[in-house]
Amino acid sequence: MKTAKVSGILLAAGGSSRMGRNKLGMRVGGGTIGGMAFHAAFQSNLDHVIVVTQKGDTLGWMEPPICPSSRWTQAVCEEAAGGQAYSLRRGVQAAIECKSDGIVVLLADQPFVQPAMINHLLSIFRTIMEDGEEVGVIASRHEGRQQPPLLFSESQFSKLLKLRGDTGARKIIQGMPKNLCRSIDYQDWRPFYDIDTEDDYLWIMGNKH
Repeated sequence: MKTAKVSGILLAAGGSSRMGRNKLGMRVGGGTIGGMAFHAAFQSNLDHVIVVTQKGDTLGWMEPPICPSSRWTQAVCEEAAGGQAYSLRRGVQAAIECKSDGIVVLLADQPFVQPAMINHLLSIFRTIMEDGEEVGVIASRHEGRQQPPLLFSESQFSKLLKLRGDTGARKIIQGMPKNLCRSIDYQDWRPFYDIDTEDDYLWIMGNKH
């Protein structure tokens, strides 16, 4: 049996409206917010990384510099202004084109996600697939809340493609039978910290350690 192919979908098409400037290029830690999120995905065991952006995004926010590679592609979302659902749908479409058996949904404003977290999801998913069992989602969970990184199996692609507006993947999880939903609990809050506002940014800059 072939190993399940899994693509990462990095959602980077938001307008940073709550920040008032392009937050993905803001510096934090050893790089930029968006660059750190991308490199976590790229350094993991994902087969491919799909970076979903707005039209006209030149990816100047990606630091450290990106090496050309066949392991990642940019997918432009023409409807990004309509809400996160459209960016997610664009990523799923690109994953289908890559013949993916699953996807890992990642947020470009979560710079502290670690490759090991993504690899943990992949390891569980591939073991389930090899055992011939069914799974809809494998979710990362902190303090009882399921949030990205989230791994969805191919069986959920059609549902994700029906999302509209600013609805995220959590709606799919909420309607999923419990036997198809698995979670990995984490105690550390940092990987789940998303930077939406200037206050979020200033707070994390003062609490990096």
